[in-house]
Amino acid sequence: MSSLFIKGTAMGVSMEDWLNNPEYLSSTLLVIMQNWYAANYNTDGTYRKDLSATCRKQYGEIKQALIALENDMHNLSIIYHQLLNVKNTTLEAGLKDLYFSNLTESYFTNIRSIYDHISCFPRIVLNEKDLEDKAAKTTSFNELLGFCDPKNTVKRQKAEKIYSENLLNSIEKSKADFENVKKIRDAIIHHGKEPVVSNSEGNILFRIPIHVGNYNSNNILPDILGFGDKEYPLMDYLQSVTIALFKNMECIGNCIGYEYIGREPSGLQYLYALIGICIKDFVNFVFPEGKRCLLNPNS
Repeated sequence: MSSLFIKGTAMGVSMEDWLNNPEYLSSTLLVIMQNWYAANYNTDGTYRKDLSATCRKQYGEIKQALIALENDMHNLSIIYHQLLNVKNTTLEAGLKDLYFSNLTESYFTNIRSIYDHISCFPRIVLNEKDLEDKAAKTTSFNELLGFCDPKNTVKRQKAEKIYSENLLNSIEKSKADFENVKKIRDAIIHHGKEPVVSNSEGNILFRIPIHVGNYNSNNILPDILGFGDKEYPLMDYLQSVTIALFKNMECIGNCIGYEYIGREPSGLQYLYALIGICIKDFVNFVFPEGKRCLLNPNS
């Protein structure tokens, strides 16, 4: 195997490896959340201190969202690895297209889920009283965006009572990227649309027709690559939405971290990163210019 570990989370990663080593999938948000977990939970999953029923319920939801985040980040690396392997196999063309289509559906579903997990994490900066606020109980990114929208004065004012303006603005800035993923995932999951993938001279192209069963109908994919084409290079498209996801995670993670460290005496004890046999290829995919270009060395 190319790695000693099938998949997992590494604790105590050096800053050099966290910033530069492609064997580690790094994320400021993941570091903040893992340090929050270590400060509040023992290794057996029990609480380190007595908490009210409100805190236990909210912390339980945050804990589950963290576990799910790590699983879905790993899933993205695994699906990407599968895509690479399918591309390089000698399978007949029809099977390749079916595999690409199915894996593409799974990829967008996982990205959409990651955004939803993120919606729970701002709660770690709140006190017990604020945890009771409706704006703190969001479990979907779409719902959280509703409280960040400056055009919705009533909801925004409620959110500003418990969250900083910087944090709310960082979430609001991710809206366009999230809406692109939401549109694609909803088309697949809720409206029965199907990614149509074709392999043309080694180039993997895909689109999602507006009309189910009519593969010649117009493409509903957001034109995030600026091509204006009916078909898009699959790997370039996936790379674009993935880089956008990780940039948003960094921005939100830095804002949460700034507030969390300010109120948490223990601060950040360790750097964390995901590791595994699929991670290196995925890191090179997400950080084509190196991890330093995206990660904040002061996080």
